Amino acid sequence: MNINEPYAKSQPSPDEVMDAIQSVLFEMVIEPMQKELDIDDFKALDMIGETLSAIAEKATAYDHLNKTGLDQNYKN
Repeated sequence: MNINEPYAKSQPSPDEVMDAIQSVLFEMVIEPMQKELDIDDFKALDMIGETLSAIAEKATAYDHLNKTGLDQNYKN
């Protein structure tokens, strides 16, 4: 167990995780197949990328909410 703060690993943000996932998918799957993909395939991949980005955005907002809590006016 390492108790020194400089050595403590911080968790990556949801945006960082999603960027890493998208990069790996591009390098391993999309880039090697670019010549075989048609316009519909690229449209589907674009929609998937936008959806993954939206998921990361919502996960970031959820993390922020959990760290800061709700404003007093929003509590029941």
